[in-house]
Amino acid sequence: GPARADDRGRELVERELYLAWLDSRIDASGTSQEREIRAKCLGLMREMLRETPLKVVGNLARSNLHIVIIPKASRLTDHPLFSGLKGDETHDGRQIEGIRGISNVPAPDGAMSMAVGEESLTGKTYFDSGAYMPKHIFIHEFAHDLHISGLSPATRMEITATFWGRQQ
Repeated sequence: GPARADDRGRELVERELYLAWLDSRIDASGTSQEREIRAKCLGLMREMLRETPLKVVGNLARSNLHIVIIPKASRLTDHPLFSGLKGDETHDGRQIEGIRGISNVPAPDGAMSMAVGEESLTGKTYFDSGAYMPKHIFIHEFAHDLHISGLSPATRMEITATFWGRQQ
């Protein structure tokens, strides 16, 4: 009935507001095609969040996630949000300076930050990105932030327990 249509309409408007906020959090400055890269980034987020419950999308937007696109000629640690990671290694021993994607990095404002190289959105490879095809790096890192910042603690713990249970 009309009430259900109103609820669906409100949900669509709310989802668009959350996506607009996430779009405003994208920093693609210094990339070769800033407007196109921002559009690709937002398109991938839209695709990933299309069937995601509104509450999860809202949690992610309210987390004030910083989404940084690293220019092709730059290292991740050249950006101020990640400069403190110079000299650090990933959990598997890679140098942070050499990776092209990272997520769940606390920012000075208390929000989480993620970063991917612009090649993960253009499809042009400038660095050896390891095991992932170009756009998959963005998808992989964004999924980590969706997991940490979008899901409730109970859901996050359930997923993590299931993952580790299958690893044994």
